[in-house]
Amino acid sequence: MVVGRGICIILRTCARVHALSQRPRLAGIQKPELVLRSLRSLCRSLALDPELLKHMDLHVVDDASDPALVVGWQEEARCAEIPFQWHFTDGRAGSASFDAAIDVALSSSCEAIYFLEDDYLHFQESIPCLLHGYAQLKASVVGGEVAITPYDCPDRYCRPYPSVLQFVGDRYWRTVRHTTGTFLVSRRTLERYLTLYRRFAQYGREPNVSEDTTINRVYGEMPCYSPIPSLAIHLQYESTIPLMLPHGGWLGLWNSLATPSPPRSGG
Repeated sequence: MVVGRGICIILRTCARVHALSQRPRLAGIQKPELVLRSLRSLCRSLALDPELLKHMDLHVVDDASDPALVVGWQEEARCAEIPFQWHFTDGRAGSASFDAAIDVALSSSCEAIYFLEDDYLHFQESIPCLLHGYAQLKASVVGGEVAITPYDCPDRYCRPYPSVLQFVGDRYWRTVRHTTGTFLVSRRTLERYLTLYRRFAQYGREPNVSEDTTINRVYGEMPCYSPIPSLAIHLQYESTIPLMLPHGGWLGLWNSLATPSPPRSGG
């Protein structure tokens, strides 16, 4: 399903940093390999629907990764025939590259924007399902504005709160109050809450800035939905792995991404 005037997808990459907490990642996974497999999973999902791909504006914003790594990632996308445009920032790390991602989003003519961090793995069906869910949920709410995150975070079951459940496509979607920097919103929402989104770019550099003081405030004024089961895995710590996963769990998805994607043409 095509979302209005199309969708702008912006993947932010940085091979130099771990999570802001500096805790080691799950199973000792190294960041360069995680970025590669994150990109690979996105390419495979984008390639699932070539018609949908025609309505996408695709970007990578890299924050001072090793140039040799970037060349490898670009080759990965080229071989998969996924036409990303590449942008580079000055190595401030943290969430600073989010400023550049906002600039890219505002320069796009697309109606919807998917901001994506580089430690998320997508299942192959994720992007079409995500866009279908977004379009249907957007049409169902008063005001027509929703946010979507692809990740069914286990924190929501450790500290539960009331949610609205809707069945769209092949899964349930529940309202949530919190996301990371991986979410889908309309351009209208981005522009309306631009001050909060710009402030989020200071996360990791200013001690009083977090998701709760910035982007999560948006979800107090409009609904944000996440899918059950999850359409993506946040491969950060053991505690961030979703509770219900298809395809053999996170390790099955991780292992399936060990080899390069075949070209969309099959040749």
